[in-house]
Amino acid sequence: MANECETSIVFYSEHKALIKDLWQNIIDFCKDNQDCTIYKFMLKRGYSQNDLYHSDKRGAITYYDSSVSYKDDIAYFKIETISAWLPQVDEFYKLVKEKYDRKISIVFKAEEMGCGIYYNTDVEGKFFKDRYKIDYCLKQDTVKYFEGFDEAISYIKKVFPRAKVSIFDELNIIEEKIAAAYDMNEDNECFFNFKRFEYQYPF
Repeated sequence: MANECETSIVFYSEHKALIKDLWQNIIDFCKDNQDCTIYKFMLKRGYSQNDLYHSDKRGAITYYDSSVSYKDDIAYFKIETISAWLPQVDEFYKLVKEKYDRKISIVFKAEEMGCGIYYNTDVEGKFFKDRYKIDYCLKQDTVKYFEGFDEAISYIKKVFPRAKVSIFDELNIIEEKIAAAYDMNEDNECFFNFKRFEYQYPF
């Protein structure tokens, strides 16, 4: 597969029977199935190749919750997928629209580092709270997630004091300050990346 995009998707609804039905369909399809692709799952749900002519046939479901969860009269469950280049979520939006009368909602968090793709459509943070990601290598590879910008900046100031970053700096400026202050380059295999999860996905 090309650059891999890892996506976590939560389906939730007050219509508990619909959530249970969707979860069961995914369970039945993926259990003991070594080829649990999103494309074949959609075919199983009654769609034709013509309905899915834009679908990438490589994307697959790699994880699913072992049961449906309930909180505040809402039923929900999570799956994880892997796909090429971009999050493969359009099929699931199509499914809940056409098979479940839009009574199931979806939020997702997706990362594809090679193309710099970071999405978190869970604006209120009901399921996915991460808003910023820092990954860097000085002596060892480190990855950190943060819910707020202030929290991320506090961490950066503690770990990279020589960079003298400010809460008023843009993310790219912070990257440049740290790279300069700590002599990060390809030769010494050091790097620093600071990314923001976008909440609007261009369907």
